[in-house]
Amino acid sequence: MKWRILLLSMIGLFLWNNAMAQDDKITVSGVVTDPNGVPVIGANIIIAGTTTGTMTNFDGGFKLGVPANSKIIITSIGYEEKLVNVGTSTELNIVLREAQEQLNEVVIIGYGTQKKADLTGAVATVNAEAITERKTPQLSQALQGSVPGVSVTRTSGEPGATGDILIRGQTTLNNSTPLVMIDGAPGDIDDVDPEDVQSLTVLKDAASAAIYGSRAAAGVIIITTKRAKEGELTVTYSGDVGIQRPTTLPEMVDVQTYFRMQNEFKENDGLAPLWDQYYIDNYRDNSVVNPDLYPNTDWQNELLKKNAVQQRHNFSIAGGNDVVRSKMSFGYSTQEGLIPNFNWERYTLQLNNNIKINRKLKGALDMYLRQSNKEQPNEGHHSNSFYSGARSLPSFYPAYWSDGTFANGKDGNNPVAFVNKGGYKDSQTNFARFRARLDFEPIKDLKVSAQLAPKFNFNNSKNMLRVIDYYDVDGNWIGNTGKSQDKLTDSRDESYSINQQYTITYSKKINKHSFSVLGGYETNYYRQKTLEAERIGYVLPDYDEINAGNVDMWSNKGGQTENALSSLFARFSYNYKNKYYIQSNIRYDGSSRFHPDHRWGFFPSVSGGWNISNEEFLKNVDWLSNLKVRGSWGRLGNQRVGNYAYTANMSRSNSYVYAGGEVIPLTTFSQQDMAIENITWETTEGYDIGFDAAFLDDRLNVNFDWYYKTTYDILLKLDIPLYLGYANPPLQNAGVVDNQGWEIAINWRDIVNDNLTYSIGFNLSDNKNTVVDMKGANQLGNQVTMEGQEYKAWYGYENLGYFGDDHADHAKLTGQEQPGDIRYKKQPGGESDMINAEEDRVVIGSSLPRYIFGANFGVNYKNLDFGLVLQGVGKTDVMLSNAQIQPFAGTFQNFPSYIADDYWTPENTGAAYPRLSDQGSKSNYAKSDFWLVNGAYLRIKNITLGYTLPRTLLKKVGVKKFRIYASVNDLWSFNHMPKGWDPEIKSTEYPLLTTYMTGISLKF
Repeated sequence: MKWRILLLSMIGLFLWNNAMAQDDKITVSGVVTDPNGVPVIGANIIIAGTTTGTMTNFDGGFKLGVPANSKIIITSIGYEEKLVNVGTSTELNIVLREAQEQLNEVVIIGYGTQKKADLTGAVATVNAEAITERKTPQLSQALQGSVPGVSVTRTSGEPGATGDILIRGQTTLNNSTPLVMIDGAPGDIDDVDPEDVQSLTVLKDAASAAIYGSRAAAGVIIITTKRAKEGELTVTYSGDVGIQRPTTLPEMVDVQTYFRMQNEFKENDGLAPLWDQYYIDNYRDNSVVNPDLYPNTDWQNELLKKNAVQQRHNFSIAGGNDVVRSKMSFGYSTQEGLIPNFNWERYTLQLNNNIKINRKLKGALDMYLRQSNKEQPNEGHHSNSFYSGARSLPSFYPAYWSDGTFANGKDGNNPVAFVNKGGYKDSQTNFARFRARLDFEPIKDLKVSAQLAPKFNFNNSKNMLRVIDYYDVDGNWIGNTGKSQDKLTDSRDESYSINQQYTITYSKKINKHSFSVLGGYETNYYRQKTLEAERIGYVLPDYDEINAGNVDMWSNKGGQTENALSSLFARFSYNYKNKYYIQSNIRYDGSSRFHPDHRWGFFPSVSGGWNISNEEFLKNVDWLSNLKVRGSWGRLGNQRVGNYAYTANMSRSNSYVYAGGEVIPLTTFSQQDMAIENITWETTEGYDIGFDAAFLDDRLNVNFDWYYKTTYDILLKLDIPLYLGYANPPLQNAGVVDNQGWEIAINWRDIVNDNLTYSIGFNLSDNKNTVVDMKGANQLGNQVTMEGQEYKAWYGYENLGYFGDDHADHAKLTGQEQPGDIRYKKQPGGESDMINAEEDRVVIGSSLPRYIFGANFGVNYKNLDFGLVLQGVGKTDVMLSNAQIQPFAGTFQNFPSYIADDYWTPENTGAAYPRLSDQGSKSNYAKSDFWLVNGAYLRIKNITLGYTLPRTLLKKVGVKKFRIYASVNDLWSFNHMPKGWDPEIKSTEYPLLTTYMTGISLKF
């Protein structure tokens, strides 16, 4: 009986537990977001162990009935799978980690895409986030320090300034600018607003770039712009406002020190002092009482504003369905100048449309419009820049009189007056780019494409040079700038180009074999027209139009050029079992820049790779995620050598003919240059060996490349006999330049937990350039291009320190040297006893950067994010200019204050600067290694701190994401330059700027 009672009790307990379990089923709701708080749309939510589930909506939200204490699995493309223990929770906020696996990432390559795992060439990518976080108006500057092997040099910090880009060094002695492709059509890197960039790919080796043939010798940069996603409507805004200040400025010597040193400067040459000691001692006090009679002008302070404002704004809207997807973005950027009346602004409009016509036919229609406006003062009053002109003036020359009117500075040289009253140089660039594309897939795996991409440039500039009249302190006219009448120059520059592409691609996977074949035809046509008119003499200078000028003083000129390129190309790619890869490219180019008999060039390449990590003997190695070795060879061309170099060009001139007993002026044409018909491409042949490795579940990635490339048939102007009668020597295929180097990139990215992620990256590259052959046509100067040396190496004397009391026993440059002047080395083999330029100058240093590096660190903790970017150069030589080292250049010019503390005297023989002497300056400031400094530097490129508001606070107002941030660019640099000078900018150029910004980004 007892066992029956026990059995019934157990059955009852089971039924009760089962009923309770049915009652414990709960409804769970929540939101799925990425680490930045952005909703993940279409994520799958599945009850573990079942097929029951749901998907997230447009807000990332979901609702699902699940048994209590069960588990759910969340998956979405691009994110790691996540298992969540529900317990008894009914509200869940789930954050998906971005997938660490990168090998399936698609990379844009020439005329197509390829999986990162399948790459066999040296290809580097920069994603959109890395570009936008740099907070730069120009895309070229955002690349600095981002890609190993890519050098970005800034020559100025002025509004709208760009950067000069080299990929793997100076490839040729001519144009080494890389080819830039924007959405499949050729363009300029700064034709794109950084906010519109989706991805940027750099093709660095010959194998990856050979598909572009004659345009790819200097490398290729491929840019794709952002497009709308299917089923998603988004509205975004990003904007920031910043203050710009010089990274550093030299402190100029004060007026009293200037007087004392100038007296010593004269006395050292046996001349009487210029300034009375009483006058010097009381000058500063007298200046306070009577600044007109005792000027004390801080010229830098008078010329430069304390701050300049920068703004950037970008608004976009994107959405669509499976038939039409559109994205429109509008951008506005503006920068004020530190110099008055110096401003730059840019408007951009990008419209990208994707259209699905039917199941087999798709298309794209894109449009990009840009207007850039730049206004700046006219520098025509002085040969130097405003900045260097102001810095060179001693402070006892007046900029203003006490009543606020402009003084005449030094003999009419008053840069402060120039920038305010001397006229303007305004320019406007109007640019339009269009693209129409069709992709047809008649059968599976076969795609036929056609693309038409025209571009239009309409540029104009007005250059008004105004006369400045000067008056003395009593209001009496004392002269002007030497320009007797106002002059207006009005210019127009219009260009049109069109790119046409037709390709056919077939891709197939058969068992363990995968292959792809691409064939195509491309044409490029370019035409440019210029027109310029000028008039001198304006009665009403504020009416600044050509018609208002003097009709008796005018000139005009204009011209037109055009060129064309036709190309056939093909690519074959194959891999077996995702282990063994081979790819070959060929291109056949014909350029109008060469004679019809020498117009066509053939550019092949081949590359291969071995994915060792997919071999059986490494498949069970847990710490190794990927290891692929690769190698390549290829030939590339350079056809950017001028449009009509092979033809006998005629130049217009005015001649006089004696006829009929009188001299008659005639307009004549003559051939000035000798033409060589058989000039042809410059050719670059390159080799590359590298590997790509990933460790610890793809958290650590390492990429390494070694390369060697030689460019031959470089076009040089070689001397010809004078009796041939030509003014200029012809271009001939003659030069040879070698480049070799290596690159390494190391990146670590880890997710500690749902709240904390971080990343660290570092890249380093080196390039060694050698000019192999110039056919004896060495180009000498302060920088030389000569056989056996680097391109533009520094050329000058080797110094042996200062002359001492035994100065009479050593070779001299001028014969007048005294103790405290720089002594130079007499090179062996010379015939003269004197130091001279022909015998004793040698290569003393390199102007090319070596060991270019960049580093980045980023961390996200909950809603906070922090980023740090470093950039620099490990080795280069900088030749200091006279403005940085020479007191009293031209017997009067100002100089930095650090010289006053460290020049040679009998009591200070170990000084950094030679004795004060006009006589000694003739030798002391000759170009020599005495004035070479280590140009290596480390720069804090960018620091950004951001905060993203929690989703729960934004949901009620319909905002998906709101981020606020503070950022600073070019904050600090560690370098060896004299105090006040930046290692990137020449002493005569507009200073480099530090930019402090704050901004927001919104997504609806």
